[in-house]
Amino acid sequence: MAYFSRYVLKAGDGWLGTYFLVSTLAAVAATPVWVRLTAQIGRKAGYMASLTIYGTMHLAWLTAAQGEPSGILLARSVVIGIAAGGMILCAYALLSDAVRYDYIHTGERREGAFAGFTTLFDKLSSALALAVMGWFLGTMGYVSSSTGASAAQGDGAILAIRICVSIIPALSMLCAIAAVSRYRLDPESLIEPTAA
Repeated sequence: MAYFSRYVLKAGDGWLGTYFLVSTLAAVAATPVWVRLTAQIGRKAGYMASLTIYGTMHLAWLTAAQGEPSGILLARSVVIGIAAGGMILCAYALLSDAVRYDYIHTGERREGAFAGFTTLFDKLSSALALAVMGWFLGTMGYVSSSTGASAAQGDGAILAIRICVSIIPALSMLCAIAAVSRYRLDPESLIEPTAA
């Protein structure tokens, strides 16, 4: 988003701070709504809905351009934040279901192992994604700056930045939806059997 703000929107780093502030506030404000919604439609459906909204809104960055009204930029930021709030809430709710299911079927408390694996996978996937994005930007002609000032970027680099902010996140959400569709835990499987 920093590259997108600087080279595509030409809005500067100040707008980037606004984007993150607005999306974070929207995520926090939307959390109670996601709690109520997932109580009605289920955690899996809520997660898939939030993934869909998040991917769709990132795909909408493909049409963003310099001089776009700030209201539209902020609206995108708000909706992305709302979706992110749902993604975070539902992901950890599903994780707690998995922990509960494991305890019911093994009798062992392995919350730490589940949380540790989740954190490790999150960190590794973030590092890998950054490395791949850096390679992709370089391959498409991105010119890094050694002076601290923004370097001029060619059309290939600008296209790569657009793809990294829009198409790749949308495809990632599509893959996540496919993975979550295989989630089979239901409330009945999370009830501990009563002692005879």
